[in-house]
Amino acid sequence: NISKIFGELITLIEPDKRKDAEEEISVKLPYSKEPFSVPNNVHILGTMNTADASVAKLDVALRRRFDFIEMPPNPKLLTENKLEDGEVIVVEGANLKNMLETMNRRIEILYDREHTIGHSFFMGLDCGDGIDKLAFIFQKNIIPLLQEYFFDDWERIHWVLDALKPGTEKGKKAWFVHKKS
Repeated sequence: NISKIFGELITLIEPDKRKDAEEEISVKLPYSKEPFSVPNNVHILGTMNTADASVAKLDVALRRRFDFIEMPPNPKLLTENKLEDGEVIVVEGANLKNMLETMNRRIEILYDREHTIGHSFFMGLDCGDGIDKLAFIFQKNIIPLLQEYFFDDWERIHWVLDALKPGTEKGKKAWFVHKKS
């Protein structure tokens, strides 16, 4: 319950409720009994993952008070210089930009665009890194996220990862992800 937790404080950060604003509001702090209001020169920037259902009520409380700028995954930043115009990072043959774009297109089809994978998972990688660093990211971040999104539906997870390796013998399945026995 946002209003119980934050009380009037969430109202104080609204631009028209700040100090010297037309509808200025202040509250008395519980311990010092001093009046408190948010100055006009304070700018609040926050991030929020819209796929997280636990923030749904907070999302509603904030959306009606502030501007939101959608910041979808940006695979173009997966370059050596971390800029959109740089050389794409390739880790042992895996082109990170193409890989992320492909996985996210599949997630959009199988689930929705609110559950796409962010580029930030891969920002620490550079050309020349071993496949073990990429594997660690998949093992500790990407696969658990996909398990949560698809409720352990391994067939859909395989579809996202394109787990059937090209060049395998006809009829044999060489999966990217293996279930533990």
